[in-house]
Amino acid sequence: MPVRKLPKNVIERSPEETAKEPAEERRTRILDAAQHLFAVRGFDATPTKAIAQQAGVPGGLIFYYFPTKKALLETLIAERNLLPDIQSIVRVPAGNDARKALITLAKNYLAIIKRHEHLS
Repeated sequence: MPVRKLPKNVIERSPEETAKEPAEERRTRILDAAQHLFAVRGFDATPTKAIAQQAGVPGGLIFYYFPTKKALLETLIAERNLLPDIQSIVRVPAGNDARKALITLAKNYLAIIKRHEHLS
């Protein structure tokens, strides 16, 4: 039987490699894979098996960190929601000094970009 090639976006890891990895790294890879697949396929069309495959972890490991697929989505929203950061960009002190307001706006924007480098 021919060996089936995995898609380029699938991480190939042996069970031994996965077991030696820090738990936070595995959890982050699961979140990264879920975020990507939910964005591309949609929540309902993304099975947890596909998330596990893309993250390079055993299928059951997802449920060690997240009891349900819905809990995984809720965690993504809670931990990676950019809306509060985006809203904070426009929070500038009230006043008539346009220069200070623009400087504050730029500083807020740069702080958010720095905090979320992984998205750029």
